[in-house]
Amino acid sequence: MKTTETEISTSEIGELGVLHLKRFWNSTLHGTNEDKLPQDVNLTRMMLDDIGVGFNETNQFLYENRPSFNAFESWIKEHLNGTLSQEIIDKTNMRISNFLECSENKQSYPLSATMKNCFL
Repeated sequence: MKTTETEISTSEIGELGVLHLKRFWNSTLHGTNEDKLPQDVNLTRMMLDDIGVGFNETNQFLYENRPSFNAFESWIKEHLNGTLSQEIIDKTNMRISNFLECSENKQSYPLSATMKNCFL
């Protein structure tokens, strides 16, 4: 995988504290397919579902508005009527961490029953 100047780690967070959110924003607006890890699409869908914003609507907002990361997080808060609970953030971050740990253990797709813990 080629590393670019704009590559951001899944662990980098912003004001909301959601893992992978900044990487998703960056790769959507500035990245190339070379920047994406095989699990990025799955992580992105899981993260957006968990925090309560839709995949298509979020991508549409990013492509049409090309916001700064702070503006993107503000849009998420507005979209969620001004709040994203710490409980949801913690659950989302735990699921992302579990997913990455499973991926690092070289478990592959399609997901088997043994990977169910990756999505708790």
